[in-house]
Amino acid sequence: MLDTLKDDSHIVDTITPIQVDAESDQTASDSYSDYSEVASQSTSLRSSIFDYTYENGRRYHAYRAGQYLLPNDETEQERLDMTHQVFRLTLDGELCVTRLDNPQKILDIGTGTGMWAMEMGDLYPSATVVGTDLSPIQADWSVASAVPPNVQFEIDDATLEWTFAPEHFDFIHARTLAGAIRDWPALLAQCFQHLGPGGKIEVSEGRADFFCDDGSLTEDTATHRWLTEFRRLATPLGFDVAPHLPPMFEEAGFEEVSYTQKTVPLGTWPRNPALKEIGRYFRVQFLDMALEAYSLALFTRMGGWSNEEAQVLFAMVRNELKTNRIHLYTYTYVILSKSRTSKYRAVKVCTRSTKGAAVPAQARQEVAVAEYLETAPVQEHPGRRRVRTALDSFTLNGPHGTHTCLVYEPQGMTFTELCDYLPESRLPKRMLQTNIQLLLISMDYLHKNRIVHTDISPNNILVGATEDTPFSRLEKDELARPVARKVLPDRTIYMSRPVPISDGKLILSDMGSARFGQETFKGDIMPDVYRAPEVILGMEWSSKVDLWSIWDLLEGKRLFHAKKDGVLDDEQHLAEMVFLMGNPPSEFLQRSEISARFFDNAGNWKGSTPIPDQSFESRITQVQGEDKDLLLDLVRDVLCWLPEQRPTAEEMAYDDFLMQAYFAGRSKD
Repeated sequence: MLDTLKDDSHIVDTITPIQVDAESDQTASDSYSDYSEVASQSTSLRSSIFDYTYENGRRYHAYRAGQYLLPNDETEQERLDMTHQVFRLTLDGELCVTRLDNPQKILDIGTGTGMWAMEMGDLYPSATVVGTDLSPIQADWSVASAVPPNVQFEIDDATLEWTFAPEHFDFIHARTLAGAIRDWPALLAQCFQHLGPGGKIEVSEGRADFFCDDGSLTEDTATHRWLTEFRRLATPLGFDVAPHLPPMFEEAGFEEVSYTQKTVPLGTWPRNPALKEIGRYFRVQFLDMALEAYSLALFTRMGGWSNEEAQVLFAMVRNELKTNRIHLYTYTYVILSKSRTSKYRAVKVCTRSTKGAAVPAQARQEVAVAEYLETAPVQEHPGRRRVRTALDSFTLNGPHGTHTCLVYEPQGMTFTELCDYLPESRLPKRMLQTNIQLLLISMDYLHKNRIVHTDISPNNILVGATEDTPFSRLEKDELARPVARKVLPDRTIYMSRPVPISDGKLILSDMGSARFGQETFKGDIMPDVYRAPEVILGMEWSSKVDLWSIWDLLEGKRLFHAKKDGVLDDEQHLAEMVFLMGNPPSEFLQRSEISARFFDNAGNWKGSTPIPDQSFESRITQVQGEDKDLLLDLVRDVLCWLPEQRPTAEEMAYDDFLMQAYFAGRSKD
């Protein structure tokens, strides 16, 4: 089997022959588990949906009757639950192969009994998981609390026009829909339409066929007769669609289409222990449930068999396959892909400067960081999607030289511009707390990959865009009412349009000053007034410097003035720090070669600039009372002299003040 499922960037089809266990049991000695019946159906669904159609003693769904050949009675529900367990075994215990970055809106097409949807709901408690199916067989498990509160089920036909909003989902999952879907291109087109930019999709389909490599399936067996008839009847219906799906994904517009095949033996005959265990469960699922579920309606409706004739053949097949004498196996195809990102792109022109090479160097660094993150050690992290990196770069020749251009996914306005729109130029407390947490999680993603941003400020934080509507509106406005421009002999200068308002969470951007690949660094970094004390004093610094600008994000204004007579002044900057944080400890000062210019050996201030009269308490105006006390604790934890005493970005994300928004939301629910 393929063992590289964790890297979904490029998955190829790798098949190896299955070795037979010569000592495998030749009798039907496996013990089968009993299954408890599913509890009463959810009363929230319309009662008309519970009108069922019965045929040959098996119950089928009445909603869109005839659309799906498989039944929906208790036996079929047991089969679906067993199928779920077989999938878990074949995927090494995982619910999916796709690498997910904390998805918030998940759709499970053909959810069946809803086990996958409920387990995904538990795995991603902040996400909303929707499971759709033709039949209302999703269990409430006897107690309402057993279904996660973030999971909901809807009776719907995925082959009809969807009622969800376009670009609504982050992840769409489907499996074993063969036979239910007549028009796969139409279904994939709807999936494509309803996945947000960069959203992911995973479809798992078993081969509607069995294979035998060693001649143990002979023509005189009932199993051979059943399989021959099944192939004849199922082929025109598209049951064995799995091998044909990958090109359909590409035609639908999906990007980075990849697939793998997972071997699923029928029985305990393989030598490989993992395959033996999969085969044990799959044999129970197939013989007791799937054989009749997949064959009965097909044989009687399409093949002209009577119910009695079909049941006799099925019984003979079961008797043969309960032994390990016939070495059958099948495959499960897992197709992975992602929707296109925004059809729009933002281009940042890094102009060639006659005053130095800083801007071109930052452009090169931005590209280097993006390339580094592609193979960085930590990939599965919720902060990954909150960091904007360059998608591509190119050069542009102008009258004054060559300029480097960086290509990004478009986002909204800066944090500074957003605050300017709001009353008192600040975010409401709950919104602020949630977004600061997301920024800290994005910092943690960078820090765990040994990247220090070094330039975190309100101007380098953008409001995310969850859809293309703001940009399509901008495009239409430009076509209808072009902006003013000045045409010069060698170039045209265009007036800028305001950045559109978007509705996403905050995104950390501008990686041009980032440093990566080490735990500690040295050198001048950070925008002037945002510099941490170890940077001002020329010490080694680490990822802890990225937390230093947290004040400006929380309060919406600068903590340090750091200027004397309008000019940036290190002595003034340090004097302001002393009043807020007290004298630095001697162990901190010993790390600097220039600290003696400002402090004596005991850490006392000896600079000529007087210590200003200010305090954290007087500077906090955003909140009052208990909230102010909590915010003071947070600020004092972060803004201290010794970097090792500051919390990490991850620790800070769970600070009591920032967690208020989370607990308020939970109590409201």
